[in-house]
Amino acid sequence: MNESNENPDTARRFEQLGHQAQVVAHDVANWLSVAVGHLSIAAADPSEATPERLQRVRAALENCRELNERVLRFARGDSDQMPILPKLDASKILRGAFADLEALARGRSALRLTQRIAEPLWVEASDTDLANVIENLVANALDATSEGDRIHLSAAVDGPTVLLVVSDTGSGMDAATLARCQEPHFTTKGSAGNGLGLAEVVSRIESLGGTVQIESSPGQGTRVELRLPGATPESRDLARRPVGPRSVLLVEDDPAVQEVLREMCRLDGFTVEVAATGQLAQQRFADQPTDVVVLDLGLPDVDGLEVAKRIRQIRPAVGIVLLSGHIDALEIGEAGVVDFGCTKPIAFESFREILRRAHDLYRRRTNGPAQATE
Repeated sequence: MNESNENPDTARRFEQLGHQAQVVAHDVANWLSVAVGHLSIAAADPSEATPERLQRVRAALENCRELNERVLRFARGDSDQMPILPKLDASKILRGAFADLEALARGRSALRLTQRIAEPLWVEASDTDLANVIENLVANALDATSEGDRIHLSAAVDGPTVLLVVSDTGSGMDAATLARCQEPHFTTKGSAGNGLGLAEVVSRIESLGGTVQIESSPGQGTRVELRLPGATPESRDLARRPVGPRSVLLVEDDPAVQEVLREMCRLDGFTVEVAATGQLAQQRFADQPTDVVVLDLGLPDVDGLEVAKRIRQIRPAVGIVLLSGHIDALEIGEAGVVDFGCTKPIAFESFREILRRAHDLYRRRTNGPAQATE
């Protein structure tokens, strides 16, 4: 008997994995096309290598990185286990999305575009995730509207959540279409569509702990409501408090990866020591302990987790971050010896957040619990 017939959960998981594969193939092809296109333009004409163009390349590659991480978690059955995400003000991303909408709608002078975006809107998310969600919804709204219609983008804090809404007064959907619009591969656009837009919106928002609600009626338009858990920004007093010198030992055997991680640490204000092997890392840490240690799981001589155990014995208060090209780093990051785990490649914003948390943890262990103020 087929295993999927014996185990409905297995069958469902294979179906979900097939959907993830479709999303990956679709989005990676698009994002690599963006990156290769912009790099080709810059290579043909160096004067075109502007910061704006490089930012577009970075955003496209960042999308590929995040998708790789999401699929790894899903394949291991850890889709509920989220990596550490930076806190960001979503209002800035939404205003950028609205500017892109205005550019896309040029030439449709009778189409009304409006927005009401409160600020700040603090969430824990990646900027590329939010930007791509809004881009998908805006693209759908543009396809569903014609001259004289209206597209409205709004966002506000609503209790413990941040509420994002994209609405239009376009053609809308009947009950049958509305019931299926979130299914992978379902599309009303024929050969021009692949049915991944709304399915990907739902996948991304749910991966951030949020929800999606869609309302639509024929001739009345569509309203897509996204809710994300709100985040509390850092205390301004804490942000202003000087932290003094900060040090990190970076343990990575790949020279190219070591170089970029070293630059990330330096740009975040850390003095950096480097080691390419586990043995050298232990020697350097014993000679000059640092506040934080960032080390690769797959070192050439000693397992990274074993190195972490030995370093912890030398300085129990040290903040330890484990890096890996596999999802195991997220799991090991909760095992006790290592404080934080993250998968490679890692974006600067996320890496900076992990470094900050690791150093804060070191300070708390060194100075004891904070004293209550009167």
